[in-house]
Amino acid sequence: MTGAIMYISGGRWDGIPGTDRLLAEALAEASPVLWVDQPVSIARHADVRRSILASIRGRTELVKPGVRRLRLPALPGFSRPFSVAWVDSVMGAV
Repeated sequence: MTGAIMYISGGRWDGIPGTDRLLAEALAEASPVLWVDQPVSIARHADVRRSILASIRGRTELVKPGVRRLRLPALPGFSRPFSVAWVDSVMGAV
């Protein structure tokens, strides 16, 4: 295999290692893997707050040989229906 593989996971690298992580680790034996964490609230996870600037700038971190991780910080409530409606109303007013 040539080139890198982007693995958009359903969980965080720090979570319980499941199928996503095991598959990414196996793929890393053949090609470099970019693991993309699911978006998480900056209010909920201190590790996400600590790496927010690096994440916004697109910097990755090496989590295992052959696997680099990109964190996706999000504002609190980003996935709740009321916040989506609020953002739509604000953006519509601009």
